[in-house]
Amino acid sequence: TELPERSVGEYLREQDISAGAAAHDGYASLAYGLVNAALVIADAGEISRAQLGEHLARVRTWSADERATQLGEAWYDALIIPDLPILPDAGAFVINHGRLLAKRLQEEFLQRADSDAMAAAARLEVLLALHLGSTVGADATVMATLIQPDATA
Repeated sequence: TELPERSVGEYLREQDISAGAAAHDGYASLAYGLVNAALVIADAGEISRAQLGEHLARVRTWSADERATQLGEAWYDALIIPDLPILPDAGAFVINHGRLLAKRLQEEFLQRADSDAMAAAARLEVLLALHLGSTVGADATVMATLIQPDATA
């Protein structure tokens, strides 16, 4: 009651939330981008979209703890606490984080000799997308529609 009266918009401008909003939006885009990367693998014939959609439906029911456990410590850390320098530009940080994840995915799965390596990479990308997306409001239903556009019609 002692502070001056102002609108919510004025209060938010005073708080300078632009960097946080940019990071939030960037991470939502990154989550959807991970799904799109999994689709590249699916469209190359390494895993069917139906299988990828089934995987998303299953993983979507998991709690955050279950997703983190399935990711394993190394992937969880790469997703949540990346080994990157802090940048003043939140958007640039998110871009660098996406590049780091892509590099790690390539390094891990292109070197594997098993026939399921690329399908495993696609499933991991979906898991990463769901875990990251849940923290920034990325919609799992939209992700499912990206994978199987006709399945939700």
